[in-house]
Amino acid sequence: NFAVSVLNRLNVELGATESRSNREFLEKRLKEHEDSLSLSEETLRAFQESNGVVMLSDEAKSAAASYVSLYVRRVEADIDLGILLKTVGIENPVYKQKKLAYDELTSRLGKFPRIGMESLRLYRQVLIHQKILEVLFPLYEQARFEEAKDIPAVVVLDTAVPAEKKSRPFRLLIVLTAFFT
Repeated sequence: NFAVSVLNRLNVELGATESRSNREFLEKRLKEHEDSLSLSEETLRAFQESNGVVMLSDEAKSAAASYVSLYVRRVEADIDLGILLKTVGIENPVYKQKKLAYDELTSRLGKFPRIGMESLRLYRQVLIHQKILEVLFPLYEQARFEEAKDIPAVVVLDTAVPAEKKSRPFRLLIVLTAFFT
């Protein structure tokens, strides 16, 4: 009975220690990201107030998506130009055509306002921190739940009690056998 009680006590203590360290780690990460989210929101708010830009509408999001699409196309064109330059040279008509397309993409990207991109970047930071908090909060609650539970490892179905009447070994039989031997 004592061994089972010690085993259960140690198991609960070790489990609580592990759960506590998990909870403390998640609590620290949650606090860091809450602070980062607050800082990102304040930075976005200050930027929008100073520049008179609000980047939350669907039009702004679609403009940002088109900017990203143009940027990706320009990067692809840049890679193609590098490959063509090494393989066919600068005088090749295919290279000249790709160079014209690259220059057009670059000019279109230059027309996109920098303020909009900065606002988009700050807004994206806010969204990132929100998503991280959405993931961390359930993990933190689970860790708090794990820390609070103290389920014993071994459940005693029948407790040990001393016998009322001794059944073995038969000492009288052993003594008599040894005496006659």
